Amino acid sequence: MSGIIGSKLNIRGSGRIAKLGTDGQVLTSAGAGQPCAFEDAAGGGTSWQSVETGATFTAVAGNGYPVNTTAQACTVTLPASASVGDTIQFIDYARKWGTNALTIDQNSLNFQGNTTPNPIYDTDGQSVTIVYADTTKGWIPTVDDDVALKLPIDVDIVVVAGGGSGGNTYGGGGGAGGLIYKTSHELTGTNVYDVVIGAGGAGKDYSVSGAAVGAVGVDTTWTINGGATEFTAKGGGGGGEQNTAAVDGGSGAGSGHNVNNASSETQTGQSGDSGTYGFGFDGGQGTAAPNYSPGGGGGAGSVGAAGTSTSGAGGTGKDLSAVFASEGDSGFFASGGGGGYSADGSSGAGSASSGGGTAGGTPSAGASSAAAANTGGGSGGGASGGGASGNGGSGVICFKVLTANYTGTVTGSPATREVGDYTIVEFTGDGSYTA
Repeated sequence: MSGIIGSKLNIRGSGRIAKLGTDGQVLTSAGAGQPCAFEDAAGGGTSWQSVETGATFTAVAGNGYPVNTTAQACTVTLPASASVGDTIQFIDYARKWGTNALTIDQNSLNFQGNTTPNPIYDTDGQSVTIVYADTTKGWIPTVDDDVALKLPIDVDIVVVAGGGSGGNTYGGGGGAGGLIYKTSHELTGTNVYDVVIGAGGAGKDYSVSGAAVGAVGVDTTWTINGGATEFTAKGGGGGGEQNTAAVDGGSGAGSGHNVNNASSETQTGQSGDSGTYGFGFDGGQGTAAPNYSPGGGGGAGSVGAAGTSTSGAGGTGKDLSAVFASEGDSGFFASGGGGGYSADGSSGAGSASSGGGTAGGTPSAGASSAAAANTGGGSGGGASGGGASGNGGSGVICFKVLTANYTGTVTGSPATREVGDYTIVEFTGDGSYTA
């Protein structure tokens, strides 16, 4: 009678019980006419070795080899003899095979039916698995694919919303568009990053009924695969008008002057890290008697000035020329508009600084000029006596990436140029970038 006793397989024969092996062992054959024996089972799968860094080494069937060719190219010699089913694997440890290739010395055996030339693998990220088939074909690759590098790629990026327009007659300056600036922002391979550029707020004409307070600029957004939004820069606030409060925004707008001698409210900019990695600053307060001076719009670099004996200057823009090589207005983005001239107090028009914003309207011109396109600048307020305000400046997105990592896969025709080892990409209209 045969059976299992404890952990051993037992077979009854010739009147006695034979104990044949222990738990985990397998029965092996040494060939015809030879006795069988129980042996420990060998571990399955590939036996991975330590990283190979030398110029040469000899491979053994059943092994896998990470091959680092950072220092030099490598030649691996295959076994001098092989059995059907023998398998060897090689992987590009440091993604350097494209620079220093892996060469396979066939060692007299065929490789895909040929004795020469020796196979060369010269693609970064490649992995190779070879199996011995027979003497005719010899070693045959079953895998020789490269794996795309999908590690995050760092970029420096600025996202600027559309600037607000100033108020018309006695108008406060428009607030600059909100500005988000981040260094070493990670882009992940194969993702599509969608860009929507915000327009500047429309200028206000005194002759149009109800067109008094400036218009808020439009948000600029950067989203992933049409879904989650990574960045939303808020449109700049609209400038106030006589006795009328300004409108909040990415940077707050300046208030108009107050003919009733009451204190005019300061408009608060969008919360953030004071223009470093955030949005912008407050607009300036308009004053009452005796100066009646509108305030300036806030900028990405500082608050808009309050009206004094002169209408308030617009807040300064943010200087990013060192990063984006003078993109925007002299390397600045998102300055606020100046307050308009007020005849009631004979105040001068508020000035504007670099960053796209414009000064307030003057007695001779009346109207303020439009802010510069694709800077997020706010336009100045209109002068008293019917001065209109110009449009706020539209937004922009710029990013800087190592040229070696730039894919060039874009829509919307952004401007691109190389500066040193980097490519600068500037979106002035809607589009996308695939990392």
